[in-house]
Amino acid sequence: MKTCEKFMMEAMQDMNSPELEKHLAACPECASSVDMLRLLKELPSGNSEVPPELDSAVLGYALKKMPAKHKHSPVFVLKFVWLPAAAAFMICLGLLYALHPFEIWKTSAVQVGKAKTSVHYDMMDNLDSEIFLLSSQIQETSVRLRNVTAYSTIAQNRIY
Repeated sequence: MKTCEKFMMEAMQDMNSPELEKHLAACPECASSVDMLRLLKELPSGNSEVPPELDSAVLGYALKKMPAKHKHSPVFVLKFVWLPAAAAFMICLGLLYALHPFEIWKTSAVQVGKAKTSVHYDMMDNLDSEIFLLSSQIQETSVRLRNVTAYSTIAQNRIY
């Protein structure tokens, strides 16, 4: 086998020797390979034009394989838009209910005074800060949802 490799290297380098010719006469595999190599070297080099039939066949195949443009399915809209929005809304309602002072104070009017107003203002401050925090989280969730929608639209429209 090593001799075949040696003679093939000689044939590729266009080194014709009597030993190579003897080997080619004795080895039909090497002879066919060298004949193919010589035929390839005789081919004219240059840019040949692609036949229009091949060009149209390749483009037709590519169009068949190209994914169709899909709009967002109802499952996608429900899963990535409405469910997070409904969850954020329910969290807001839950926080409002939990932090709102619905219970009427069971103290006399004399005891209410400053204590009631300070507690009321403290609770309102807490409620305001909680609502502000929640609204910023809702904003961040909304931005993430828009990014996911944009990325999925880009990924669906990308041509592979």
